[in-house]
Amino acid sequence: MESCLTDELTERMIYVLYFLTEYSRKREESLDLLATHRILVSSHPTSSTTNTPHQIRTRAEIFHAFQTSIISTLPDPILIQTHHTMHLLIKLVRLSICPTPPHQKNDPWISMMLHKSGLTRITEFFAADMPYASHSTRKGFAKAMQKDWDDLDIASGQVPGQVGNRDVYERDVPPPIREIWFDAAQEVMRNKKLEPHAREGLAVGMFGGYVVDDLSCTGCVAGRP
Repeated sequence: MESCLTDELTERMIYVLYFLTEYSRKREESLDLLATHRILVSSHPTSSTTNTPHQIRTRAEIFHAFQTSIISTLPDPILIQTHHTMHLLIKLVRLSICPTPPHQKNDPWISMMLHKSGLTRITEFFAADMPYASHSTRKGFAKAMQKDWDDLDIASGQVPGQVGNRDVYERDVPPPIREIWFDAAQEVMRNKKLEPHAREGLAVGMFGGYVVDDLSCTGCVAGRP
């Protein structure tokens, strides 16, 4: 039973991988575009045609927009399944890192994995978290995560140009967890009238050391499908 459950969740991870891969690609593009946008707005604060101030788009708005464009390409059933899988993934990582409340205490660390490290690092986390994991496995994961954090200390998205006497760049800081997938997915589901939707029933089994008997989210209706 555990094997069947693991196989089903592994298949669902393909779409999580797809999203995180596209997210990473768009993230890098957006940081460059945002830095360029700030330079242009600073150089030309008002529109030459309307003589009104240019609207400055925030980093959160741009990230939200490209995520909704990615998520909107998913078929409705896959969108709901992937949303449930993302909820389960975050729940398991939270419980693994911090078994006692508050489970969200290390959310910036989890956000880092979603935003920068990707599904590969999350898989390495679960491997290192296993009771029988070797010292080298755990050490390798810790070193990889430290490198990810160190990379974020380097300003990214920098483009030639200055505003006043300072360089313009966008630091690649991980946003809150809800701003990676969840907010955008909920907006897409609302627009598609996919909320509320049925909770998915699964055979009871173990995954990542935890009992899983269904997949659900805040948009699920009570009861099983």
